[in-house]
Amino acid sequence: MAGVAAGGAVALCCIACPGTPEPADEAAGGGGAASSTQAASSSTQAASSSTQAASSSGAGSGGAGPGSSCADPLPLELGQVTEGRLAVEGQQDHYRFHGRKGQVLQVDIDAMSFAAVPFNPRYIDSVVTLFHGDGSQLAQNNNDITDELASDSRLHTILPADGEYCLRVADCSTLIERPNDNCATGEKLFTRYEVRVDELHDEPGDSNTIDLGDNDGSSSATPVTYVLEDGFYRMSNLWGTFQDPEDVDVFSVTVPLEFVPRRADARAAAFFYVTPSGPEGNGSTAPTGRISLVDPGAPEVSFAEIEGANSTLLFVPIEPGKEYWLVVRRAGDTAGANDFYFLHHALGWGNSLEAERGSGENDTLDIAAPITVEPYSEQSSAAPGGVAGIEGDLVSAPEDVDHFVMDVPAGLPWVSVRCDAQHYGSGLRGFQVSLLNEGGAPLTPLSVGQEEAHEPTRIRRSHTVGARRIVLKVEAASQDVGVASSFYRCNVYFYPRAAS
Repeated sequence: MAGVAAGGAVALCCIACPGTPEPADEAAGGGGAASSTQAASSSTQAASSSTQAASSSGAGSGGAGPGSSCADPLPLELGQVTEGRLAVEGQQDHYRFHGRKGQVLQVDIDAMSFAAVPFNPRYIDSVVTLFHGDGSQLAQNNNDITDELASDSRLHTILPADGEYCLRVADCSTLIERPNDNCATGEKLFTRYEVRVDELHDEPGDSNTIDLGDNDGSSSATPVTYVLEDGFYRMSNLWGTFQDPEDVDVFSVTVPLEFVPRRADARAAAFFYVTPSGPEGNGSTAPTGRISLVDPGAPEVSFAEIEGANSTLLFVPIEPGKEYWLVVRRAGDTAGANDFYFLHHALGWGNSLEAERGSGENDTLDIAAPITVEPYSEQSSAAPGGVAGIEGDLVSAPEDVDHFVMDVPAGLPWVSVRCDAQHYGSGLRGFQVSLLNEGGAPLTPLSVGQEEAHEPTRIRRSHTVGARRIVLKVEAASQDVGVASSFYRCNVYFYPRAAS
């Protein structure tokens, strides 16, 4: 996972890279390129250091009395840390603050984060909800979208009006349907949390970039700023408003030439996380539409693209020093009262890159390229286990077919696969993966996964049936003529038993 330097700078690496587990029966999240509590803007970090002393201690309703509802909330000051504790099962803590129309806010709920511990289901799995003054729900966040193992919440929104707002903090199992599927369940031994609300600004030297409002044309693309601190690039926040349903915003993205992946066998990558809209998301009344990364020399063809209403991450292998345009569009044709979008942009790298650069080198079973299974011991339904990560390109689908062979670790006979292509913005279509034994026979009971447009490609539970080595076969039916990239990335996970 990502490393975090002193002062809040972020060492950004890969998403779902070797060492990042995925339970055999449930997909890993879409994030993971940055720490959920250390990717704040420079201005927010500076505010944090100056106001920690103003933290209040022992706040929270305790389950009844002041703070138990929006009718009787506890006061909360922007820019200050307030401490609470969800000590009673089912408890909900409520806070109030005054906001202004157009104010850009970042709301952090930290439990595991301030304790500086890795994922632990015994810590509360917080959900933060923002309400209008009239009690109607404005926005909500369960887990930080940029961290696949996060159980802390981080919400970004733009306020629609001047007035009083209510903020609720609760455990996921209290609010979210099917908590066994969507929450870190179990006895909570650590119930303390910290809540902080900060106003974000786009100022010189920070990692925030706001749409300038007049950049529909390529000549006025808003440049994205990168902040290097203690050897790491910060997570960048990008946001803007849609002036009308036809509004298109263009950002100029040039990854610093000095950015180099920290693994010699990996390539640089850009990650763009899309925060969902609506009252269950960031509160925007505009659904985010197609998001594309294009070459300025050929803007009519996307290098990579996703539909923001369906996918939350655009992952793109990039060339440092080269300019790209990030094009953000609105979905739907009806203007709303508070139409905006919010993206988070990180730099990192992906899995080990395949050695071949075209058709012919690992296209058949007998010349499959070897890849290494690495151990991991993070929390999962079947840990400890092993994972083999690989990424590459199918440069002339369907002719180019990739095969990768790996040893089955002793005592880990169960295997699952997650791959991403179109789901992350690639132009590959009809993407498919298969698990085979060395003789080419499919594994049982499941051995083939086909990608849907907005879902990862998965093989959930297969058994190696005593095989010493297995083969991952990667192929695609075609290449989208409107999307130039042909990348994919895969992780093969090994377990001692099938997930329950």
